[in-house]
Amino acid sequence: MQRRYSRDEEDCGKTFSYDALVDRVHHLRELRLPQRQMNELLQSYTMGRMEFTLWIQKMREKGYDLIKILGEPLYTDPNQGLHAVWFDAAKLLEFIP
Repeated sequence: MQRRYSRDEEDCGKTFSYDALVDRVHHLRELRLPQRQMNELLQSYTMGRMEFTLWIQKMREKGYDLIKILGEPLYTDPNQGLHAVWFDAAKLLEFIP
């Protein structure tokens, strides 16, 4: 993983804290998304922004309010780099108990 996560929230902000990442992983696990939706979430990293927004709306209509559960999906760091924090959580789902 190329993004740095830190245990020091003052250093990285809440979005990139290790604890926030682990919380996202646990929330994803509790959602028990069907495999198709999980695959779409993993592919979200390559979706265009408009397509991704429409996918989030489609998921909300199906009863999955991902923003409410996982927080904002994208984060802009101080250097204006855009990071997909949902994607990170989905990729780590099998590694974090």
